[in-house]
Amino acid sequence: EEEEEEEEQIEAILEEDVTENVKISKGSEKGIEVKHKGEWTIKNSGGCSNYPFWYTNPQYMLYINKKCEVELKLYQGEQRNAIGFYILKGNSCEKRMFDINNVIGKVSFEDAEEVSITIEFNENRNPYTVIPCTFEEGETGTFEITAKSLDMETEIKFTRLTKKRDWKYYAIKGKWKEKTAGGCRNYATNCENPQYMIQSASKSSKAVKCRLLLEQLDEDLDDIALYVFDGPEYTTSRIPTLQDLEFVEKSGFVSPNTALISDIVLKKNQKIIVQPCTFEPNYLSDFKLRVMSSNDIRCTKLQRPNAATVNGIWKDESAGGCINYSTWRYNPQYILLTHSPAVVSLRQGYDVSQDVNSIPAIGFYVLKIDNKYLLNKNEDVDINDLSNIYEINTDDVCRQLEVSKENFLHKITFGV
Repeated sequence: EEEEEEEEQIEAILEEDVTENVKISKGSEKGIEVKHKGEWTIKNSGGCSNYPFWYTNPQYMLYINKKCEVELKLYQGEQRNAIGFYILKGNSCEKRMFDINNVIGKVSFEDAEEVSITIEFNENRNPYTVIPCTFEEGETGTFEITAKSLDMETEIKFTRLTKKRDWKYYAIKGKWKEKTAGGCRNYATNCENPQYMIQSASKSSKAVKCRLLLEQLDEDLDDIALYVFDGPEYTTSRIPTLQDLEFVEKSGFVSPNTALISDIVLKKNQKIIVQPCTFEPNYLSDFKLRVMSSNDIRCTKLQRPNAATVNGIWKDESAGGCINYSTWRYNPQYILLTHSPAVVSLRQGYDVSQDVNSIPAIGFYVLKIDNKYLLNKNEDVDINDLSNIYEINTDDVCRQLEVSKENFLHKITFGV
């Protein structure tokens, strides 16, 4: 298993993006009529929205400061492809758009020299985005796109998205394997899915805006989604109980091959935990997690922690139940000795086909008992003395206790 882990790319790399690196002459982006010449290349010809990488097409931002009608025209060069374009709203970041749900208009694709549409735009402090594309992905050729205000007294601004204005692109490759294809949160195995930690690497105190895009690289598999949690300050390795963390956002399960979360804001020193998953467990596939950020970030795969694991069983007399029962002290007992803050977690055995709601509730107790290790079966413990007993007992498969510097105990026993 360790060798398999090493095959995965652990740290996200800064990808070369598809945005055109062009110089724009001053004053050429504003007026009654603004024109731009562009090109679809192998790298940026993403095709129409039927294709997962349609967003890689060239993108243009249209600024409207007064309600007016605008005529948009797209001309293609000597090649003859079916061409068209999409118009999207709500580009608050003034960067590349990804979400097809923001489309407010489009031109039907035609194998023609030009296609056009006239739309009445409302005043909006956020620009609209225009995405010219071919119908099929991978089709190359030149084009010219024009925006013209039909109100001759109202100027518009129509600007090309360039590298300088675009996101920083990071990507990390991963796999759902036999032991990590845990499915959604309906299943007890969900916590086995890969986990990634994202945090700002910028020296600035400004918040960093992020968008997350999950791409399933194999076709015709299960629906996929992203969950995002607020990461604990101590996070350095996998979190066995994500359900205990504050939930930030989820993408919803979508098909066929991509899931998107927009507008995540990372504050200074904040960490978020990202978990990609399929809807059903045991779907094995490669995936790529893309992170688009407004500033520098670090994105790292969380590995399993250095840990000592003890297997046990509740049976006969040792299945003592919780502290509500006099037999609770008959449960197995363990000693933990550590010289630094640690995390204790408990997991019960289960069948992967089991629904999490059908699995018994589990928990554990942590007791500090001076000058002795084991709790005698006949010994009474004052359960009202909260300085001596710590209880975690809720209705899920995994339970976790953080032993921090503030409540660190040198000799700890806990019963299950």
